[in-house]
Amino acid sequence: MPILGLNLNPEFISVCNNATWAIGEIAMQMGAEMQPYVGVVLPNLVEIINRPNTPKTLLENTTITIGRLGYVCPQEVAPQLQQFIRPW
Repeated sequence: MPILGLNLNPEFISVCNNATWAIGEIAMQMGAEMQPYVGVVLPNLVEIINRPNTPKTLLENTTITIGRLGYVCPQEVAPQLQQFIRPW
């Protein structure tokens, strides 16, 4: 997960999009065990979703992944809600 977190750089759209998608898929498989990694990836996802001119596919994957993280680890994601709720 730390390696995927390092690849959440929207300057490299394809890599970032793939990392975002993979995080969402892994979150659904890991469930609550994803908790230690939310703090590693969520800040980057919030930055991506709030960034102007983000490509639509990256925004869609980011939105889905944030939702999946919130589904499996609501206690970790909920406090950050104000940072991303509008664009989400």
